[in-house]
Amino acid sequence: MKGKSVRNFLILFVLISIPFLQGCLKNDEAYDFNAALNRDNQTIDNYLSTNGLTAITDPVYGVRFFYEEEGEGIKAVNGDGVKMKYSVRLLDGTVIEENKTATFRKGAREVIDGLEIMMILMRTGDKVKAFVPSPYAYRDQQRGSIPPNSILVFDLEMTDISYGSYDFDGLMQMNQETIDLFLDSIGVEPNIDPRSGLRFVTTQIGSGNVPNLGDEIMVRYTGRVMNSNRTLAENPFDSNVGSGELFSFVFDYGSVIQGWDLGFRFLSPGSKATLYIPSPLAYRNQARSGIPANSILVFDVEFVRYNQQQ
Repeated sequence: MKGKSVRNFLILFVLISIPFLQGCLKNDEAYDFNAALNRDNQTIDNYLSTNGLTAITDPVYGVRFFYEEEGEGIKAVNGDGVKMKYSVRLLDGTVIEENKTATFRKGAREVIDGLEIMMILMRTGDKVKAFVPSPYAYRDQQRGSIPPNSILVFDLEMTDISYGSYDFDGLMQMNQETIDLFLDSIGVEPNIDPRSGLRFVTTQIGSGNVPNLGDEIMVRYTGRVMNSNRTLAENPFDSNVGSGELFSFVFDYGSVIQGWDLGFRFLSPGSKATLYIPSPLAYRNQARSGIPANSILVFDVEFVRYNQQQ
């Protein structure tokens, strides 16, 4: 197979997320989504400039936000419960809600599109201010004290992730112990990501900068399953090595399994590495073609190049 399992994950993300983010409000053919988005983004940019603020632009949907404090946790995936502290105001400072706490299920259409976008971007511990244009809020509809076509300003803190009946912490610990025993048996000392505990081994050091949110990374890779007896499967479940094609993905945007986004934080163009990804940072308890449920995945990756987000 060439690129099947990782690419299918990317395709699934695109097909589910984009229609949802743009279409959870009632469809109105008379509503000019793009014109409203351009208008509001210009208003937001003017506000930021006037107030001497510098924002990050979300690379896919264009939402402006900045960190007030960066967390050291991980991101949620669709279906996880995301606990948020939040306040919301209009751009003129009018308070809509203040000092609220709620848990939202990511990807479940429980919140406005702008909050879904921020749940893609945020990790536990993050505190951000987000400027949500009206097309990603309530568009041209009046909602309570919120006038039509209102830009909403959110102060958000992502405090926790809940996993329902899925034993995320227990499986992380068990998988990490298995990975450590495997690495010890072959005499390899891994690097450990302090944020997630991900183990990785750099086999070739690259040059240049590590990627930033929204950069398009191009990769050669081979993926294998780690068997229950702490051996690697003889045959890879997926590889694009020798195909003449590179796999590309948008970095740190949830378009691939979490283990990739976490591992590539430490790599630069020209790097080669092996990522040892516990199942909670891969496909969890879902089986994929050639990948049993709750599988530890081992990827040999080569970071060929990237297109930096402007």
